[in-house]
Amino acid sequence: MSDELLVGLVRYGLFPLWVIAGFGDYCCHRLTRIERTSGRVESSLHVVQYLQIVAGVALVVLLEVTSLVLVAVIALALLHLATGYVDIAYTTGRREISPLEQHVHSYMEMLPAVATALLVVLYWSAFAAIFNGDSADWTIARRQQPLPTGGLAAVAIGFGLAGLAIAEEYVRCARHRAARDRRAGDGSIAARADTRSPP
Repeated sequence: MSDELLVGLVRYGLFPLWVIAGFGDYCCHRLTRIERTSGRVESSLHVVQYLQIVAGVALVVLLEVTSLVLVAVIALALLHLATGYVDIAYTTGRREISPLEQHVHSYMEMLPAVATALLVVLYWSAFAAIFNGDSADWTIARRQQPLPTGGLAAVAIGFGLAGLAIAEEYVRCARHRAARDRRAGDGSIAARADTRSPP
C-alpha cells in the first residue's frame, strides 16, 4: 500500500506540478522577450533540461528498475540540476529573472530531484546493491509489467504539451536570431557599397 501511495504521489502530484511549473516558466520567458535577450542559447539549455527529464522518465517507464537504471536516472537528475545552474548563470544580466520566475524555477529543479528520491525509496534493494558489486543488477531489461494505459497516456500528454512550448520558444528565438543576422548582413553590404561609391 505504501508503494502505491508513493507511485500515486509521483504520478498525480509531482508530475502535474512539474508540467504546470514549466508552463509558468514559459510564460515568464515570453513576458521578458527571451528571443530579444538571452535568446537561442538559453532556449537551447531549456531543450537540454527537457530531454534530460524525458530520458529519465522513459527509463523508468520502459525498463525494469535495476541498479543500472537507478544509476542512470540519478545521473540524469544531477545533470538536470547542473544544467539549471548553467542556465541561470548564463541568463543573469541578459534577461530579467523576476521573483515569480525564480520561485517557478525552484519547483522545476526540486520536483525531479524529489521524484528521483522517491524512486530510490521504492527500489531500495536495487539502490543498496549499487554499493555491493556482487548483488547489483547491471542489466537492461524491458519492463515486465507495463504501466496502466491511462497513466502512460497522461505522461505522454504532459510531455507533449511541455515539448510544444519548448519547441515554440526555440523556433521563435532561432527566427529572431536569423532575422537579426540578415539585418546585420544587409547593413554591412550597404556600408561596403557606400565606401566604394564616388563622393
